[in-house]
Amino acid sequence: MKEYKYNKKIHEFLGQVTGKFQDTLYDTKENIYRLRVKLENNNSVDEFQVRKSLVENSVWEKVVNSDYIDKRYLFFCDKITSTYRLKNWKELPKN
Repeated sequence: MKEYKYNKKIHEFLGQVTGKFQDTLYDTKENIYRLRVKLENNNSVDEFQVRKSLVENSVWEKVVNSDYIDKRYLFFCDKITSTYRLKNWKELPKN
C-alpha cells in the first residue's frame, strides 16, 4: 500500500464490484473512476472513488481493464466528507 502524509482511519469492506464509470474531479481536473459495489458488511455504501494517485498501479490497471468481474474483495478505504476513496484491495477466494 502507498504511504500517505496524513493518518486517516481506514475502513474495511467486504464485497464485489458491480460496475464503474469514469469521472473528472471538479477542482483538480483529475480523471478518476467511481466503482459501484455490492457490500456484504455494509448496506449504506454503494460506491468508491478510485484515484490513480492513491492506489497501487496494479489496482489501477485492474480497474481500468475491468479485471474485477466475479471476484470478491476486501476493500480498504478512507473517507473524505461523504466519499469513500479506495486505497487498496485484497482478492478473496470465492465462497
